[in-house]
Amino acid sequence: VHGETAGVSDLPSSRRLTEDSQETYRFVGLHSPVTNQSKVCRLLPLQLPGRGVGRPKAWREGASKYDTMAATLPKLIIFASGTKDGGGSGFEKLVEAQKEGVLKAEIVAVVSNWPEGGVAQRAARLEIPFEHLGAPYISEKYLAILEKYGAEWVSLSGWLKLVPVSDPHKDPPTPGLDPKRSINIHPGPLPRFGGGGMYGKKVHEAVWAAFEEEKGKEGAVKGSGPTMHFVTAEYDEGPAFFHVTAPLEEGDGPEGVAKKVNELEHKWQAWATNLVVNGEIAWDGKDKKSLRVPEGYQFLPPQH
Repeated sequence: VHGETAGVSDLPSSRRLTEDSQETYRFVGLHSPVTNQSKVCRLLPLQLPGRGVGRPKAWREGASKYDTMAATLPKLIIFASGTKDGGGSGFEKLVEAQKEGVLKAEIVAVVSNWPEGGVAQRAARLEIPFEHLGAPYISEKYLAILEKYGAEWVSLSGWLKLVPVSDPHKDPPTPGLDPKRSINIHPGPLPRFGGGGMYGKKVHEAVWAAFEEEKGKEGAVKGSGPTMHFVTAEYDEGPAFFHVTAPLEEGDGPEGVAKKVNELEHKWQAWATNLVVNGEIAWDGKDKKSLRVPEGYQFLPPQH
């Protein structure tokens, strides 16, 4: 944490190392710029170039520059509405991906508009800090939450409330979330099935209706899947950087569409989020044409 390794006495008794231990560990720490305090979040084996995890004590003492390389992970906050009694599965999948190392970020908190709803219950079970955000949904309240947890990135994962985003085209720029550091996952193809009022089951109903009506026509809807995009002041208008599709079949109905899209969301959201928070996918917050993705990237929407 901040260039120092924790002492043996700082470890829980079940994880303490002896002075002659042949393994060296690094500590992934979380620092809050608000409280100016740090805490150890988890213990990871320290991998050295060209070496395994274990190394002799003498070699360990002569390689302090590696010991001080405690990982500084990007700090991510998740906004997930859920419902009064459920929801929040996308949030939980992100937490699982973090623990598995797929999402290389520190999830500092999750926010819901339901104070004791499904998201709050998942947060308690997963031991992730929970924050309730109620009306009015104004920029000052969003920014206060981000500052409280030291969040650097925002993921809207089923967040159904108005999100104020800073508009760089206005002078002076309006206050709100940073469009360069805020992303959303939409449950359908964009731009056709997006915009105001298009969320959740409404998207799946619209996709299914189009599938039924356009059979045999050129350009007909044949599938559906989630689209991830950066967040701007207009609904679903930020540059889209990720899209995958599952084929639709007779008899799917809106419920079948929802099931297929949800499975894709759970499979891919964390992977794509990781690319964003670690700088592999980015844009300048102003011009969609500035969108940058890794070389050979295969997941841009067809309309890109």
